[in-house]
Amino acid sequence: MRSISHSVQAALLAGLALVALAAPGSAQVRHDGTPKGSPRTQDVPTFVVPAPDVNALQQEDADNKAQGVVGPLRYGTMIELPITFEDVAEWGVSDDGEHLVGRVRLVAPDAFSLGVQFAEYDLPPGGRLFLYDDGQEQVFGAYTQKNRIHNGEFVVEPFPGDSVILEYNQPLDHDGGARSVHLQLYGLIYDYADIFAIEAGLPAIGSQFGDGCNFVEANCPDGDPYDDEKRAAVRTLYFGGLCSGVIINNTENDETPYLYTANHCGTGSSVVVRFNYQFSGCGTGSLPSNQNMSGAVLLASDVDTDGRFLRLNGSIPDSFNPYYAGWTRSSSNPTFGMSLHHPSGSPKKISIDVNGGFATTSNFIGLGPIKVWDLQFQNGGTAGGSSGSPMWDQNRRLRGVLTGGSSCLDGKYGRFHTFWNESNIATWLDPNSTGVTSIDAFDPFADENPADISIITPTSGPEGGLTVVTIIGTGMDGVNEVTFGGVPGTNLVEVSDTAVRATSPAGTSGTTVAVAVTDGFGTDTLPNAFTYTTNPTPALTMIEPDEGLIGGGEVVTITGTTVVGVTDVQFGGVSGTNLFVLDAQTIQVTTPQVGGAGAVDVTAIGNGSDTLVNGYTYVNPGQFIEIEPGHPGQLGIPVLYGTGEIIPGGPNFQIQTAAVFPNSIGSMFISLDEGAVPFKGGTLYTIPLVIQVPIQASILGTIVLPASLDITVPPGLQIVLQQGFVDAGASNGVSLTNGLKIIVGEN
Repeated sequence: MRSISHSVQAALLAGLALVALAAPGSAQVRHDGTPKGSPRTQDVPTFVVPAPDVNALQQEDADNKAQGVVGPLRYGTMIELPITFEDVAEWGVSDDGEHLVGRVRLVAPDAFSLGVQFAEYDLPPGGRLFLYDDGQEQVFGAYTQKNRIHNGEFVVEPFPGDSVILEYNQPLDHDGGARSVHLQLYGLIYDYADIFAIEAGLPAIGSQFGDGCNFVEANCPDGDPYDDEKRAAVRTLYFGGLCSGVIINNTENDETPYLYTANHCGTGSSVVVRFNYQFSGCGTGSLPSNQNMSGAVLLASDVDTDGRFLRLNGSIPDSFNPYYAGWTRSSSNPTFGMSLHHPSGSPKKISIDVNGGFATTSNFIGLGPIKVWDLQFQNGGTAGGSSGSPMWDQNRRLRGVLTGGSSCLDGKYGRFHTFWNESNIATWLDPNSTGVTSIDAFDPFADENPADISIITPTSGPEGGLTVVTIIGTGMDGVNEVTFGGVPGTNLVEVSDTAVRATSPAGTSGTTVAVAVTDGFGTDTLPNAFTYTTNPTPALTMIEPDEGLIGGGEVVTITGTTVVGVTDVQFGGVSGTNLFVLDAQTIQVTTPQVGGAGAVDVTAIGNGSDTLVNGYTYVNPGQFIEIEPGHPGQLGIPVLYGTGEIIPGGPNFQIQTAAVFPNSIGSMFISLDEGAVPFKGGTLYTIPLVIQVPIQASILGTIVLPASLDITVPPGLQIVLQQGFVDAGASNGVSLTNGLKIIVGEN
């Protein structure tokens, strides 16, 4: 029997506060298939990792609980096992002679279960992975490439016992039977607390928190009104820790699988998310445990509200009957509160505060101050593992997720509206920037009328697209996509339950295409509905702003009666960059660099062209260029700089000095060229010197000199300035500013 050294990952904190460790999700969905390996397992290569110090882990859990440290409800710890499956496996051919089979046995003595985590998970088409015990009585799988998390990882939910066999098989006719699989193990999550006993029920949890902690099963009478919300509340498992969370809706009602949970849960890419983990009856009946997904992408987190927001990998299977919870950004105190959660990872429970809660800031050990809603439950309670659980208000909209509490009857929920204000979750929850403050839940299986198109208007538009089309019919309030000839339109807007608007994509002139709408029930199509016509000639009306620097780089907006099909915008014959046709009347483009100042024509080119004569003016405001270094005095090196536009005949610009010793007297040296000669321990740049002007600093050690240029001064002329001051703190008694080169601009 082979063995391998191990290192135990830094232990995750366990706490009395209502916590659990959550993580993102990727489809831990199992696929069809059965193992092909022989029942004979005695020759399978075996890797044994030593058990961790369980007594020390349990003592650490107890200490953290006693001190009220906020952290995950820990059931296991990670033991690294960096082996490459294809290099160490026993390889052979299945008994049916049709499959290549590789197997490895992993053992962690006395573990209650093992969670297998892969750092790299790459299976070819037809490749399947299974986990089973020596007798193949307990089989997990098949897992395929579809189970791969976005970052290449994969984690398998806890497998019962302290030993597991990994079997990979693929058809022999794939790549000539070559071993094209790559499985790099990261390690095993060693279950020292017996997660299966923990999640079986909660009879012992009440005793942990004293009298008055009555945990209510989700499907007891208190939970009867909330069958839909139960479908949104989930349990999470990550790196040996347990938490709760919720699937949350967005303004598009598009079934994007967003997960909202507590930040302290630490939810990451290798999370396992379990759906509908609740008894079918009031503490009795069936208890589904196979509705799992694994893997997610972290999108946003917030320390102040203990909020964490992720997107699960892949769509939630219809068989899980998902429900996407609505939310509100209201800052008013809720007048009712209801939470669904998984204390100690157990089947789903419900807690209710009929009085609602109030906004406050609570301090948590390990987290600091958290902005929360404070609830006091009359029915039910929470415990370790409830962290991240959702709280709905009187309107059945989410108001936050659980951070913790001083007892099982005290629930403190990080405020959703503050999370929204302090993060960028609006990017995903309101992707079209509607600005709404509340949305209802989305039920993809609701008993509603499917969309049915009657007419559209208008029925034609240019080949460049950008025609705003109204689709009229019935059941339009559930439409999530409009296509023109199979190509999705953009800017979908629900007008009412009988109409939606969408912007047509580009097409081919002279063709007539079908228009189709899609909702949760399917697709309805109106054939031969929309005809593409030739793009119109551009017609411009204005540009804003209408002036900018000769160096270009200014983003301008050009509007007109039509700009559809415009492919180029030129400024004085030079094409702009980053051209975007925003809609049928609006273009956005970045101005190019030109050779000199003055007004230029702006021309839009498409199916023909149109010009704004002298539509854009380039200006050259001149430049101030600092020449280093200066020479320090008592307050360091005095600073010489300029502000304003250096234009002949224009308004005053300013020459300013700072960091001069107060009331110092000195001189300003002026030249028409730049030199460099030693002077009083520093460098004089105004060479050859043309004029010397006496100056004096203010009591604040500053100088402001207004200046202007005669209209006859030629553009491009260079003037070099520098100032020196009598300064006892300077070597040789004189401090010098930096040099300042002035390059004259033009109108």
